[in-house]
Amino acid sequence: MKYNDTIKILKEIKLKATPQRIAIIEFLKENRTHPTPRQIYDLLKKEYPSISLATIYNTLSALKDEGIIEELYLEKDISHIECNTTPHDHFFCLSCKKIFDIMEDKYKDDIPHTIKDFKIISIRKEYFGYCDECVSKEGEN
Repeated sequence: MKYNDTIKILKEIKLKATPQRIAIIEFLKENRTHPTPRQIYDLLKKEYPSISLATIYNTLSALKDEGIIEELYLEKDISHIECNTTPHDHFFCLSCKKIFDIMEDKYKDDIPHTIKDFKIISIRKEYFGYCDECVSKEGEN
């Protein structure tokens, strides 16, 4: 997305295009690492000292309400921001706490499209374990 797209997004979600809100959206466009709201705040606070945690949460809430982002809860009471809203699964490393996207369709073969009394519109699987980097580090000890 370009800067003009960011302004357009803010207009669509009926928020004033402040430098802080622009920075939040630009950050999300550039950082697909599933950050927490607190991580976004800590990183943007350096460049925007007047930014508040409330601004982060309010902007994220408006983006979520419009379907522009999603929230992941892979750790108890910790929200991670998902900018890729196309259907995919996630792997959560229990050691380093990184979240990895799993985009492979081969995992979708076992998904039922209907279950008695329900119409399924979306399914997301979450995998928990240890990433290769953490397994390698453990092997070194």
